[in-house]
Amino acid sequence: MATSFLESLGLDPDPDTNFELMNSAQVLGMDMRESPVNDISVWGVYPDPSGASFGFFVTSDEVQTDFYSVRGTRGQRATVTRLTPGLAEVQPVSEDDEPLTRLLVAVDDPALYPPTEIILEEYFIGAIAEEMTVFDSVDEWKEHQEPIKVGEGLPEGVGQELYLGPGFVTSPWIFALAEDPDQLDRANPIAILNAECETVELVTNELTGKKWYRVEISCGFPLTLALPADTTPAPHPGSMVEGEVFLTGSTGHWYQ
Repeated sequence: MATSFLESLGLDPDPDTNFELMNSAQVLGMDMRESPVNDISVWGVYPDPSGASFGFFVTSDEVQTDFYSVRGTRGQRATVTRLTPGLAEVQPVSEDDEPLTRLLVAVDDPALYPPTEIILEEYFIGAIAEEMTVFDSVDEWKEHQEPIKVGEGLPEGVGQELYLGPGFVTSPWIFALAEDPDQLDRANPIAILNAECETVELVTNELTGKKWYRVEISCGFPLTLALPADTTPAPHPGSMVEGEVFLTGSTGHWYQ
């Protein structure tokens, strides 16, 4: 597994090296220092053709933050609320406007989030692997799970065993903030996820020349997952992934 989640995007594990390379690459940027937008005064991103992105933004009080994201390929209707300039709460909704879950994501386009809740017809959610395990199939994954027993104590044949997945994702900090909102300055977009791989493509980060896996998955809504090229066993359509990820979100406004 990767020694750094940056390798899941085909980037160098040293952030300074990536930003040095960024200086000679074509980047997108906005200088809004004369009139900051939603507390953002400067923003820049390197959008690699492989789907990996990274950049930085500066707030109106001159605090700089680096960000990393994986470009989502399929959008989802969602309610989005800015919590901090770089962190948002996202609630994907179904076609019937039923909420599916609540997640925390690191955003790659912070100037587009007002202090009020917004509803977007297409919101793109990505997941960068931090520490993940790949199983050859859903059946193999189930062999390593402890199912939840529903109806325990009822007559034989009445109860059933349920699994949290495939297609499960949760943001632990959602629950922590519900109990103590004052912890917001410590909150992060780390999530626990499991899903079946729908499509798998080994792509190359053009900035570094390093490969990574771009994987399409679903947790009731579409996500694009980034896995390092040295993932063993290698993912394939039908395999299962499970573990810890860094969730990213984008309105897709700057996508080309």
